[in-house]
Amino acid sequence: MENKIKTKEIDIREKLTELFIINEEEAEAMIRDYGSNVIRIFLQKPYLLCHYKVKFDVVKKIISSKSNNKVESHMDVKIVAAAIIYASESHTRFGGHTFSYKCELLDGIKKIDKKIVEENIEKALEILIVDREIVRDRDSQGRECIYLSRLYNAEVSLANVIGCLAKMSKCSINEKDENEYDKVEEFLRSYNNSSFELNQNQIEAVRTALNNRVAVIYGKGGTGKTSVIKAITEGFKYISQVRDPKICLCSYTGKAVDVLSKKTGMQATTIHRLLGVGITRKDWGERNETEVLIIDECGLVGVELINLLIYSIKSSPNIRIVLVGDQFQIQSIEPGCVLKQLLKSRTIPMVELSEVVRQRNHRLIVDNADKILKGITTDGKKLGIWFKKDEFEFIEASSEGIKSEVINKIDMLLSAGTSIYDIQVISPYRKYTNGVDELNMEIARRFNSTPERQIYKFGILDSVIAIKNNFRTGVSNGQRGIIKRVETDMNKIELITVDFCGREVTFKNNGIQDIELFYVATIHKLQGSEMKTVIMIMDKKHERMINRELIYVGITRATEKIVIIGNKDTFNEGVKKVSQQRNSSLAERLIAINIAS
Repeated sequence: MENKIKTKEIDIREKLTELFIINEEEAEAMIRDYGSNVIRIFLQKPYLLCHYKVKFDVVKKIISSKSNNKVESHMDVKIVAAAIIYASESHTRFGGHTFSYKCELLDGIKKIDKKIVEENIEKALEILIVDREIVRDRDSQGRECIYLSRLYNAEVSLANVIGCLAKMSKCSINEKDENEYDKVEEFLRSYNNSSFELNQNQIEAVRTALNNRVAVIYGKGGTGKTSVIKAITEGFKYISQVRDPKICLCSYTGKAVDVLSKKTGMQATTIHRLLGVGITRKDWGERNETEVLIIDECGLVGVELINLLIYSIKSSPNIRIVLVGDQFQIQSIEPGCVLKQLLKSRTIPMVELSEVVRQRNHRLIVDNADKILKGITTDGKKLGIWFKKDEFEFIEASSEGIKSEVINKIDMLLSAGTSIYDIQVISPYRKYTNGVDELNMEIARRFNSTPERQIYKFGILDSVIAIKNNFRTGVSNGQRGIIKRVETDMNKIELITVDFCGREVTFKNNGIQDIELFYVATIHKLQGSEMKTVIMIMDKKHERMINRELIYVGITRATEKIVIIGNKDTFNEGVKKVSQQRNSSLAERLIAINIAS
């Protein structure tokens, strides 16, 4: 029976890829969303294809050729409906917005098809509302907002849950415990008398988290957010009458999870794993027993994913939620700007960590990071960014000279006794000149020379990173490891064994595609991580991608030394450039809930 189902799914997938000119990944997403009737549904309503990466011209052609109603005006409205979905998806996918203002949507539609008339846009909007594909709403200033339904539902649901919890402050894990506040103070006194001492800012953050049903702890890189999380977990154990309160620590990336687990002494997990992707229904239900949910690096999480996570545990009667993040980091890849909207609302108990503790002995990194956030460049004379050898360096190089300067710098660092595993090169781009792929191969070839490197790509002792979640092996996307064993046959790698922080995992055949070299990473990939020495590429050819947030994140990943290699003008222009503000009404919804209460 199971084989028949799999065979049917393969047949459907093949038909989808052929009919709609898409890859297998998109076809699988369609099957997952619409089931075995997916082809029939899409032929009846071809505009639904625009939720996926199907070219608009392909959808338009399908509407014209497959429509049961050949009346031109009827087909025109369906084409406009497709354009509305296509423009909306593009706006959220590339801009990170949760909605489009109507004027933005109209501009997007015109770019897709200049022949579309406004009369048909209104008709198409009504069709999509009936089909529950979009929602029309207005912001606090009365401007019309067009949401894709899934983003509207996520934003409203998240606001309702967070808003409800915000009203239930100072509610203990065990509501019968009337002395919880005293127990919190007792814990804080005992914790600060132990071997690890928190500063007053951190103490207030822990107090706020322990005394409220939901709290936000935020601060720049290096302000001790992970140390606060550790104290919060210990605090919840202390004040709880339950011997072992169920505390879940989670983060967006595998690398951030590794850092969180190592520093807190508790096993953290990725959000995707906690949500139950790849595990049984039985395990799914167990999350309702969660008493404390701590979400680290929450600024990296889109509105849909964070809503799914919080919604999945909202029925736990005594749930506490602590959201932790850096408001200055690069925004989430997925739509939304949850952390910034929570801070904007000012409706939730929150504490900002302001004292940098990570680079305490390397103040130049801290001082320059602050200047970058203020838009101060290298040409500000005494007030500008300062450089110092072996702490904050800038090596000027042309696009053509960057690669050799990177190699020279790594060579110098290794000669001075720095481990290759304590050096992380970061670049804004994966592809192109001086991108991740090109530099990874060059560094691997130069500093871990193995026979036939070009054929096999990987070698023993290579630094690698997992790029997919694998719940069977327990490896998460973003986890870093070192190759311990490579087996080859007939110009092909058959097996690679990787050591992930003392745990060896074997990748075979196609599974080898789930890892890649990690001497170089994108700056996005390194969010939530820290390294002793960071080399950041600043190529003039990458200037479209470079902005203030990207530079700030790159610099604050270094705990001891940052070396920037490239074009100083590109760096300065990037510092001046701030990323576009995203459309979101989460803050407005939270304020409205707060006023209503």
